[in-house]
Formats: sequence, C-alpha cells, structure tokens
Amino acid sequence: MDSAQLDEIARGPKLTLEQLDTQMQELRAEGVSILQCIKFAMTNQECSLGEAKRIVVNSDVWHDRRDAFLQEQEDALQEFIDQNLDRIESIEQTITEDGTQTMVHLKPRN
Repeated sequence: MDSAQLDEIARGPKLTLEQLDTQMQELRAEGVSILQCIKFAMTNQECSLGEAKRIVVNSDVWHDRRDAFLQEQEDALQEFIDQNLDRIESIEQTITEDGTQTMVHLKPRN
C-alpha cells in the first residue's frame, strides 16, 4: 500500500480505538511499518504526533516491536545530538506519566 492510499483511508471516518486496532492489524499484515501506522493514527484520530505514537506503540498490534522501536528512536536522537553538538544551544527534557519529551534547541544560524 502506498502513502497516498494510506492517507486516503486515514482521512475516512474517525475510528474507535477498537476499530483502530483492527485497522492496524490489517495494515501491518499488508507490510505497513510502525511509523506509517503512527502517521495513520495521527491523521485518523486528529491527534498530536506524541499521542499517536503512544496509541500505536502501546497497542496489542505492535507490542512485539515496542521496545525495539523506542530504542531506535532514542538511538536516532542520540546520534543527532552527537553530530550536532556545536549547534545545540540547550536540551530540555520533560518527564510525565506518558513518557519523556526531549526538545533540542539549536543555536541561530549566523
């Protein structure tokens, strides 16, 4: 399934969380990635990226990939930080019951 088809389905009627799980099962069976499911959930549920990520990674559909996906996200952030140390002005972390949000503020370009 290509991105345009996925977007078209996501823009359909807002699904209940039970319907969303069923849809994600079907999407995963068709080879749709966890990132594509997060985009699907964000569009269909009309929610933030953070909320869509929480819905998807905590779903039964993706429980077997949850830890690996979160580790990949953490590794990618650390790689970004390591490669941009000279451009980083500050790093701000906010810890909530839903997880940790990290904001990296870059120095203005001259």
